Amino acid sequence: MMEYIEDKRQQSKVRYPIKEIVLIVFCCTLSNVDDWEDMDMQANHIQQAYNNLKSDLDEDKLLCVWFGFV
Repeated sequence: MMEYIEDKRQQSKVRYPIKEIVLIVFCCTLSNVDDWEDMDMQANHIQQAYNNLKSDLDEDKLLCVWFGFV
């Protein structure tokens, strides 16, 4: 599904890839986080865990880690 998402933003202004944003919003929605401030907190928490684990895990396991936060 993610391969069909097209990012039409001006690339010079992009801070985060659109696919990451969609995944974060999707995971937060599944975990009943419906406030932008709470989504930001959740995303920061997930990002810290991701950074700590990414050198030890392959891509499939990282996706499981993301969904483990849901």
